[in-house]
Amino acid sequence: MIRTIERLKQMKNDMKFAKLREIHQKKLGIQLKHAREQAGKTSNQCADILFLDHKSYLAIENGEYPISLPQLELLAFSLNQPIEQFFSDQIDGAGNDFGDETKYYQALNLRTKTIAAKIKLRRLEKGLSPEELATKIGQDTESILKLESGEASIPLPVLEQIVYVLDLRMKDFYAQKGKLGRWNKSQEMQNILKSIPDEVQQFIKNPSNEPYLRLAMHLSSMSAEKLRAIAEGILEITF
Repeated sequence: MIRTIERLKQMKNDMKFAKLREIHQKKLGIQLKHAREQAGKTSNQCADILFLDHKSYLAIENGEYPISLPQLELLAFSLNQPIEQFFSDQIDGAGNDFGDETKYYQALNLRTKTIAAKIKLRRLEKGLSPEELATKIGQDTESILKLESGEASIPLPVLEQIVYVLDLRMKDFYAQKGKLGRWNKSQEMQNILKSIPDEVQQFIKNPSNEPYLRLAMHLSSMSAEKLRAIAEGILEITF
């Protein structure tokens, strides 16, 4: 009886996670289609970028097939879209080119293996077995082992659930090096600048203000006691 109840609970848990993945796949597919059209690219071009046949790529846009983070990174780069755009309702962009399809292929493989290694390391740090992680996200153990070995790409909705269970952020898995890494950082900086008032942006953009910015960086690293001592010294000079 107890085992039957446990199985029913696990089935309910698996269905819940599967439904969440399905919802995200549908939403992401719509966002990808809008971003592609905004950038003026065809579905065939995007399929080529991901080394997929046209039918498989259309399945991604229709929410019928999950995309992995490395695949999303390459598409975001090609469509000139920050990764975060695909987790919101805002779509905006132009387009970039990696230059060589071999580099696209290498980037996909390298990113898949890098993400797999990070997941396995974090799982071990959290003291979870592959079986325990699989249970927490409604997957079978064999699938987790394949994902951690880098043999299979990780569907983005699955990665999101793994990130949550392992107390990580999706940003922890973004590319940090190479052309993709530099692009990610530039997009992040642009997003930060957008949240800053216009007058402050103009101040930052002016090269002659660099000494003041460096001074602000230096002051921000000081302790409250040192800052208080500096303030008291200025008061003694001015009064």
